[in-house]
Amino acid sequence: DEHSAEDKKVRELIEAKNHSDSLIYSIEKMLKDNADKVEASEKEKIEAEVASLRKALEAGDLFLQLA
Repeated sequence: DEHSAEDKKVRELIEAKNHSDSLIYSIEKMLKDNADKVEASEKEKIEAEVASLRKALEAGDLFLQLA
């Protein structure tokens, strides 16, 4: 069915966004809970990657790659 393939793609996009949101939350929580155990340079790298993922989510770039 024509629509089932399209529905599957939309479902995959939603799942990818939800997974990304969950990943961002988990990483930020881990950094907060373990702030004294993570080196500043590593924390900066992680925060930069999280910011990059968040920016891609907001811009929709991540999902354009899947479409």
